[in-house]
Amino acid sequence: MIKDVNLTADTMLASISEIFSDEELYQAMSVASEKAGVPDASDRLYQLVKEIKK
Repeated sequence: MIKDVNLTADTMLASISEIFSDEELYQAMSVASEKAGVPDASDRLYQLVKEIKK
């Protein structure tokens, strides 16, 4: 995680390069992102907006 105050193009590029050059880290982050995501988020948001609009 990069704090906003430390985020620059160079720090982001370095982080991305590190992830893509380390297969184990890449796979771990891939699995973690799938677990953190909400696959039907857009559908749920749409339904919520429809309910609020009523």
